Amino acid sequence: DPMSGNVSSGKASHPARPQPAPAMDVQVKTHTVDGLLLPHVILLPDGREFPVERVYGSRRDPVRDNTLRYAVRVGGRTKAVWRRKDGTWFVEKEKGCP
Repeated sequence: DPMSGNVSSGKASHPARPQPAPAMDVQVKTHTVDGLLLPHVILLPDGREFPVERVYGSRRDPVRDNTLRYAVRVGGRTKAVWRRKDGTWFVEKEKGCP
């Protein structure tokens, strides 16, 4: 009722939760540094291997069910690889990938 001052714009009062991009399961060779499990090589299902040049850090990702998201440098570019609670790994599919 506009007369009462209760005016609704019809828009949600909070932003929509971002939808994650489709995921592709990968295998990851890891190594341990100072007790931390870190990705070392990312192995795609088609057999390609990508060495991880640097690990910038990790954090819980609430958008992806609190998986552990690692920010890494691969091929000179910053990418992300996620580790699920069950120990499996995935990456986001690049645009144009089936």
